[in-house]
Amino acid sequence: MPRKLKWPLAGAWQRRLIKATRRKDVTLEQFPVGLVWFQGSQVFFNQAVTAMIGYSNAEITTTEQWFSTLYGSEAASMRQLYAATSAAALGQTIHGFIVNRQNQSCLLECTLASHGHRQVWLVRDITESNRLERLMLQTEQTARVGGWEIDLRTNQVFWTREMYHILDTTPHEYTPTIENQNFFHTNATLIQLEAIFRQMIEQRGSFDLSVEMRTFRGRSFWGRFTGRVELEFGQPIKIYGSLQDVTEHHQLTEALRVAERDYRTIFETTKIGIFRITPDGRVLRANPALVRLAGFAHEHELVDYVADLTTMYVDPQRFDDLRELLQTNGSYDEIESEVYRPATGERIWISETSRLVYADDGSVLYTEGTIQEITARKQAEEALRHARDAAEAANHAKSTFLANMSHELRTPLNAIIGYSELLMDETDFADPTMVEQFHHDIAQINDAGHQLLNLVNDVLDLAKVEAGKYQIAAETFDLNSLVRDLIATINPMAQKNANSLYFEPNKHLPLIHTDRSMLRQILLNLLSNAAKFTKEGTINISVSFDPASQHVQCRVRDTGIGMSDAQMQRLFEPFTQGDASTTRRYGGTGLGLALCRHFIELLNGSIQVESVFGQGSIFTIVFPCLVEALD
Repeated sequence: MPRKLKWPLAGAWQRRLIKATRRKDVTLEQFPVGLVWFQGSQVFFNQAVTAMIGYSNAEITTTEQWFSTLYGSEAASMRQLYAATSAAALGQTIHGFIVNRQNQSCLLECTLASHGHRQVWLVRDITESNRLERLMLQTEQTARVGGWEIDLRTNQVFWTREMYHILDTTPHEYTPTIENQNFFHTNATLIQLEAIFRQMIEQRGSFDLSVEMRTFRGRSFWGRFTGRVELEFGQPIKIYGSLQDVTEHHQLTEALRVAERDYRTIFETTKIGIFRITPDGRVLRANPALVRLAGFAHEHELVDYVADLTTMYVDPQRFDDLRELLQTNGSYDEIESEVYRPATGERIWISETSRLVYADDGSVLYTEGTIQEITARKQAEEALRHARDAAEAANHAKSTFLANMSHELRTPLNAIIGYSELLMDETDFADPTMVEQFHHDIAQINDAGHQLLNLVNDVLDLAKVEAGKYQIAAETFDLNSLVRDLIATINPMAQKNANSLYFEPNKHLPLIHTDRSMLRQILLNLLSNAAKFTKEGTINISVSFDPASQHVQCRVRDTGIGMSDAQMQRLFEPFTQGDASTTRRYGGTGLGLALCRHFIELLNGSIQVESVFGQGSIFTIVFPCLVEALD
């Protein structure tokens, strides 16, 4: 339905029209604005109205034609509205949609300019302005920008619909005035805005600022507040502007500011050099750490001096290689290069990390990364490498010497052992007491010779392993048989300490193909240790086979003295036993387990130990083998 609006007459043409309608000789065509004159049942209108509706005054001559032709189905209601409005005060306005001659819908605004027996209406086509007004309202709602206006002549305050929405209130709930703005601003902000408004009015200017505000409900937010002065004849008559909720933008800006501050702090204070260069190698930015690394005092010295980074590398091809790597992968990490220090020409080592930074269109903007000097580390590595090479050479020479001494050491020991056994077998004395004493002395010589020979054999075996001269001689054999032979060998030693030795052969164990002598030595050392460090206890050896991994496992368990965690940590080091008291009490050189570790590693296996101090130990070896089926 058309709506009736109150709109005050204003402007020179309305005043001229009111004055002219009092003269009987007034001609409607004299007025450039649209005029409609109702007199009785007749209607008159000028060319301006004809342009709006498409009909001439000759085509529409009566009041009935005016309403029926233009307003169609709304003719009756519009006739009543016109009649009611004509009885009211001048300046009353009617809005209504018509259909013009081109069958287009137009919104006309008709304002009563004269009433009585001659009703004169001022007519405007506001179709476009109405469309723009609706478009502006939609835009305002979409952009969430509210509009406000203060009439300096009346001190009235006007808000748009979105202004109420932003401030979380309604026109029924709150009427904006100049005096009651403290709902939305803190005292400090109010004082700031009053000063800004005063300055803007005095200087005929504008403002644009972000302030922290609160809604009618008390919710805090950040608003972008703008304003401008409207002048009439050089004097300010209005202040108008906009308000936009920019809380999210403010938060993002603040986060960006904090991030930039943190980046600047890192950039300026880190001890690692940070750079930014063009794709062709020109320096764009360098932090203080990189400037110092280059030997300069100021950034511009580095930028000016190193115009081309290709000249910095000792290897002229290095820059091109790194650039190709960067273009292929987009980045690289901790690449080490030897370069010239730009300020002095000194050769140094650096470690650099770099990545490409791309624009939105995919083109390369620049390269950024870090550089750290590692000259001291490279020098230390070189010194360590020389020291290691020297130590390895000395150790190799020692091992070679010991390995080559096997004949010279074993020959006299074998002679001593052989002659002592010969003396025990062939010497005869008339006095039995002398025979017993002589045999006892010869036995001590024989035992000492065997101990010394075993020690020499262990030392020589260890030297051969370390020198890389120990060869594996693989053969196929039955592990059960090997263990039975070892039990027969070690049983006297076990019985000497009143120990019980147990072994249950594994009937499902296949033949194995490995170095029999080396495996025998490993198991002999483990069983000897178990017999030596166990008294009045038990020693158990077991063997098993895992078909899935094709590995054999041998386990030696005893109930002896056991070991602490600290003792187990150094157990497999050469010439090392649990502690000094163990050496004094039980003897030994500490080479047996070291040889076990070396031998099992030569067999591509491993050795592990589990132990509880005072309760015993478990040694486990695991090694691969080749398998042959048993009948």
